[in-house]
Amino acid sequence: MNNIIKTKLSEKEFIKINFLLLYKNKSLKIFMIILLFMSIIPMFLLLTNDPLNSELKISFKPNLFLILFVILFNSFFYYTAKKRFLGNSIASETIEYQFDEVNFYSKGESFSSQFSWSKIYKVENLKNWILIYHSEVQMNIINKKDISEKNYQLLKDIAFKNNVTNNL
Repeated sequence: MNNIIKTKLSEKEFIKINFLLLYKNKSLKIFMIILLFMSIIPMFLLLTNDPLNSELKISFKPNLFLILFVILFNSFFYYTAKKRFLGNSIASETIEYQFDEVNFYSKGESFSSQFSWSKIYKVENLKNWILIYHSEVQMNIINKKDISEKNYQLLKDIAFKNNVTNNL
């Protein structure tokens, strides 16, 4: 097999992909944007001494709470992702992926696994990543910079041939 892909996630990349997956949920993204607008617009009215402010009786406290909620939520998520990366030695290993018409293989410094394509849940193409899901939540992460055009096309063809849900 000459379709070998070697990749290694840095802590920064791991945190980035976690945020990407978190905000892939459109309802959460919309909720956070609404919270920010609900807090920023009234604060802007307060700071500009807009006459509308006296009519609406806008206060800093609820708006500050909304901003703090958004900041704390994202900070908590950042530190949780960082802790998961540091607590999972496999996440920082160099991982070698191979695939053929029947199986998908992954091999790290401390593990080796093999999945038949019929057991692969889906393959997802994101801006800088290819995610190969074993279930709804478990996945292998391949940085696109580590995959050649030839291997990308081969992966795409194999996923289609094996009826794996994908957007490659």
